[in-house]
Amino acid sequence: MSSEVQKPATEAGTSRRRILNWFLGTSLGAAVSGVVYPVARFMTPPQLPEAQVFEAEAGFTDDPEFTEDRFKIVRFGAEP
Repeated sequence: MSSEVQKPATEAGTSRRRILNWFLGTSLGAAVSGVVYPVARFMTPPQLPEAQVFEAEAGFTDDPEFTEDRFKIVRFGAEP
């Protein structure tokens, strides 16, 4: 026979064990969700519509300002 005597589980020991298990379980869950959530957000496209393309007529290609400098600053909306 064994000479060791088994001690009954006390409420404090059991409670401490449950708190430790809960803490380890939630921290593992938080670590997994901390990786999965950003990846899922990156993979799903945003719900915003695509930007509209605005066009402006810059003038003719044989404009003397364009032929001299090879560029021309044109007014597009409120700013040049």
